[in-house]
Amino acid sequence: MEILAYVIYLLLAAFLVLIVGYWFYHFGEVYIIEFFPQNQSFAKQLNKLLLIGYYLLNLGLMLNTFQSNAPINNFIDLLNFVLKHMADSILIIAIMHYNNLFWIYFLSHNQSFKTKYFQS
Repeated sequence: MEILAYVIYLLLAAFLVLIVGYWFYHFGEVYIIEFFPQNQSFAKQLNKLLLIGYYLLNLGLMLNTFQSNAPINNFIDLLNFVLKHMADSILIIAIMHYNNLFWIYFLSHNQSFKTKYFQS
């Protein structure tokens, strides 16, 4: 039963990570470029870096579920396991997303940061 729980969780988590990662990368590029209009190549590289970080973080989260030693004896335990770990992943994705938005916004409006890194 544990193996079934892990397989279901990994399939759902992989689907979620790939879809949400694509959405953040594809649709978020416009906003990052808007924050850094003076240097679009920096904005595009930052977007790629955020995608890589997103995938690595979620890969770590998925692998971390293998440390769970909760007994899974019936269908209710299986649902509890899968839904708890999916909820944890979604919560961490949301927190990281808003954290990234805050810092990108902060740095894009920080005059000393712009002067130091974008003005020759």
